[in-house]
Amino acid sequence: MIFSFRHMGIGGNFSPFLRNIAKLVGGTVVGQLVTLAALPVLTRIYSPAEYGFAGLFAAVVVCITAVSTLRYDFAIPIPSRERVARQITAVALISALAVIVVVGAGALALSFRFSLPAGLYAWQFIGLLLLAVATISFFNIGRGWATRKKEFGQLALTRVQQGVAGTSVQIVLGMVGFGSAGLIIGQIVGQSAGAMRLWRLVPRPLSEGAIWAARRFRNFPIYDSWSGLLNVAGTQAPVMLFAAFFSPMLVGYYAFATRLVAAPISLIGQAAARVFLPHIIEANRSGSGAAAVLKLTSALAYIGFPAFTLLAALSSPLVRILFGEAWVPASMIISWTALWAGWQLVASPLSVTLIGLEAQKTNTLLQATLFTLRCLAILVGYWQGSEKMAIVLFSFASILVYFAFILAVGRLVGIGTFRMIRPLFVPLFLSAVLYGSLQVLWPYP
Repeated sequence: MIFSFRHMGIGGNFSPFLRNIAKLVGGTVVGQLVTLAALPVLTRIYSPAEYGFAGLFAAVVVCITAVSTLRYDFAIPIPSRERVARQITAVALISALAVIVVVGAGALALSFRFSLPAGLYAWQFIGLLLLAVATISFFNIGRGWATRKKEFGQLALTRVQQGVAGTSVQIVLGMVGFGSAGLIIGQIVGQSAGAMRLWRLVPRPLSEGAIWAARRFRNFPIYDSWSGLLNVAGTQAPVMLFAAFFSPMLVGYYAFATRLVAAPISLIGQAAARVFLPHIIEANRSGSGAAAVLKLTSALAYIGFPAFTLLAALSSPLVRILFGEAWVPASMIISWTALWAGWQLVASPLSVTLIGLEAQKTNTLLQATLFTLRCLAILVGYWQGSEKMAIVLFSFASILVYFAFILAVGRLVGIGTFRMIRPLFVPLFLSAVLYGSLQVLWPYP
């Protein structure tokens, strides 16, 4: 049977949306291909433990930058008047600078009480942390303006710059023995390249009226900042909890697994989310929000479920061939991570509907549920002394909540439960047939 976008219900006036996704995907493809092509090299330069330290650093940075602008960067595309958008930009920038100062003071006070990644002194760690927080915060503000102006070509170019610059630095520094610091510096260099490009799109922030703008969009810091923090905390919880309860080696395996499965999510999911945010705002104003949600759900399900099922089924031989024997234990984590990542690919772009239509309370509740269930899953695995149980329960908890996200978005735009589930049936069936066929034809352990 041959499927097309029209069979999935996509066509007509939805084509500009697809063209914009194609722009972002095109740039992301190049950036992710560079990253993926470098992984066999990086896994032979850096050890799982070094990946673990770098992953822990990244987890801390991601949690901070999830709220460093108080999520006002997500409000930039919403107002129809550019003056208001510039006022929101000023609020986001002031918030980011304040957070950088607080983080610097906190890191200085705590750095001497906790062990640091090998090869890093306290002052080096603090400098890298502040630089990482600043570059990602400025990148997020620039991305907000690029989304508002629909400069998706510029966003695509940042993906290329980030992939090439970050990966190149990681390889060079790894070869000269920088260890986990090389991975961290490479991450920062990649983000810096993207931030500088997007920051050129930002007009001068307007401080006059910024207090009014902060109050008008107060739901973003009050509710959405918590949902954003809970979202990344739920994603990064395994990194921190594995480090606390198990070993840096397991952290490295998990960081490697998530980096591998994050490539297609960045490729399709983040691109679709970035384009869908202004599209759903306009569609809802014209009364076509439900149709847009159903079309995107169908398209993402056809793309995501079979692709991640294939990765889950073939993870063991792929890891052994591409990344070496040292990383074979990561294949089990990749398999279970791929299963929930397929649901994330569908739910994540749809969830921006909750932001675009200012349903922050619902978003926060779902993110809190996701965070709680994920942490409980890992704690149960720890109590049972089983790393595998923690990974498996984490996967099931993630799938359950991402399914709830899909239903919540449907309800927000007036789509009933069964009607919202219907686009998922055939892709799930095809994925099950694909997995079963691979197990019969190639029963690789």
